Amino acid sequence: SFAHDSCLANCVTTVKRKFAEAAGRHSTHYKDLLSPPFHSIIATHDDLTNMFEKIRRTCTDVKFFDGCLSKCRQSRERLLLQSSIHHWKFFCGAVSNSNAKGVRDYVRCEQKHLRRASINCSPINIKDLNSTSIAGLAQFCELV
Repeated sequence: SFAHDSCLANCVTTVKRKFAEAAGRHSTHYKDLLSPPFHSIIATHDDLTNMFEKIRRTCTDVKFFDGCLSKCRQSRERLLLQSSIHHWKFFCGAVSNSNAKGVRDYVRCEQKHLRRASINCSPINIKDLNSTSIAGLAQFCELV
């Protein structure tokens, strides 16, 4: 928890809300996660133009989060959060050119595999993992 640092807590709370809004009908799944809904967007949009528009809006949220964190005091927690968004920033840089063949091919490939997984695999319930693991996810996250 970032309760001891109100700046970080504000950044995390705000971006979680933004990610949940971006997820739309999937927002109940995302309201507690500090993760942009890129996979959900890719899995649920057939129209590439609409998909990339929604991804770009979500990338704006990632950029907001990065900027918000940079305004907080230097700490181990801040560095951890900044490190955790590096791959999101890389992805956002790649999708900024949605006309690039490699990006379109990647998105179509991921879309196909996400749909196959959603048909063949049941979803993981994070609350079940938290209650049945040895330390629980909440305790693990406190240790990190």
